[in-house]
Amino acid sequence: MKMQLRIVLLLALGVHSLHSVSLNKEEREKKVEELNKERKQYAIDNTIGNMHELSYDMALQAKAESMSDCTVKNGDYVVVLNDKEEYWHILQTKIGCTTLPLPCNNRDMPQGAELCLMGPHSYHATMDDVKEGKLGTQCPGKLAASGLCLSGSKSEDGNSTSNDGISKSLSIVFLLFCVYISALM
Repeated sequence: MKMQLRIVLLLALGVHSLHSVSLNKEEREKKVEELNKERKQYAIDNTIGNMHELSYDMALQAKAESMSDCTVKNGDYVVVLNDKEEYWHILQTKIGCTTLPLPCNNRDMPQGAELCLMGPHSYHATMDDVKEGKLGTQCPGKLAASGLCLSGSKSEDGNSTSNDGISKSLSIVFLLFCVYISALM
């Protein structure tokens, strides 16, 4: 009986360690800030007047995490693997990322590589999406402080999100499970 409990504990530890790694709040903010700087410069260099600002989207992060087994699913987003060109999709306004716990050999992505999803558009950018002009002059709505176009709403408001809470709760439950199993041994 004790041997079976030890095996269950080892299996549970193995499964828990294979879970994808979520970006923390600081990493999310830094990623979005860097991407928006790069998008702004790209728009200036290429005279794009309608480049949109990105915001971090926890729902996209959850979808990316569900693909950490190398199974890419279709949806209202574009999968960004190793090709940085997708970061320049002018109309995309949301991004969510995860770090792969194992290599995805079929996608040529090593362990620890970043898998990102950008939305809300599920198609690759075309020249028809581009409106030429100085930065922010061809926006359909308001401008962000950066000069990039703003979409309707932002999903990252600085508060803890439900996915953060779920992740913490699961870790606590897992820890309690491990303590319980250890006590039975």
